Amino acid sequence: MSYKESKINFYPDRITYIGNKLEGISEEAKQEMEDLFPDFDLNDYLANESEELIIMMSWEHPVMQRSAEFVCENGGDILEIGFGMGIASDYIQSYNPNSHTIIEMHPELAEKAREWASDKVNVTIVEGDWIEEVSELGKFDGIFFDAYGSFGHWQEFASSIVNNTKEGCHITFWNATDQEYAEGCGFDDSYNITYERIDVEPDPQPNPYYLSKSYIMPKGVI
Repeated sequence: MSYKESKINFYPDRITYIGNKLEGISEEAKQEMEDLFPDFDLNDYLANESEELIIMMSWEHPVMQRSAEFVCENGGDILEIGFGMGIASDYIQSYNPNSHTIIEMHPELAEKAREWASDKVNVTIVEGDWIEEVSELGKFDGIFFDAYGSFGHWQEFASSIVNNTKEGCHITFWNATDQEYAEGCGFDDSYNITYERIDVEPDPQPNPYYLSKSYIMPKGVI
């Protein structure tokens, strides 16, 4: 069962689903893994669709707070890709942008987003895959990208978003490493990406996806 078809599990401190963490992985990435780990049965791993996978956790509050602050520094119109638990959405709303557009792929999370937005006149919820929807959405003063999974078209973000940026648009995106790393979203040296360190306290027990005590936030002005 694919991520989009899966049922979301809602907990007080996280949201999860049952699936395969390598869903959507590219053939190039598969080959790299096979080369690095020749004794690892990748096909067997890809066949495992019964793992409970974390989509988002509440420890991310400091990351979402600072990300929202940065993308809202210009005011105006804000685009958020990935609703998740709505943490960043709440912080973005605290800056009272002219408009706040949220793209969410998963039907259950899109419904949660619509419920959340029901009393917010400046919010538009777009259900679908961001890469198929974003060309119809106009230009923005700030963009926060936090799509989930290997199927989130991360490498295509930089090239796909250029027509949606007003001059001086502030952009940030989830950085899953504890390094200064923007290439995963397609930003090369031609972009002026700077970084800011944020102290975080991820719980190591249920959290396999980020264990560092520092989050390295990328900041782009396009």
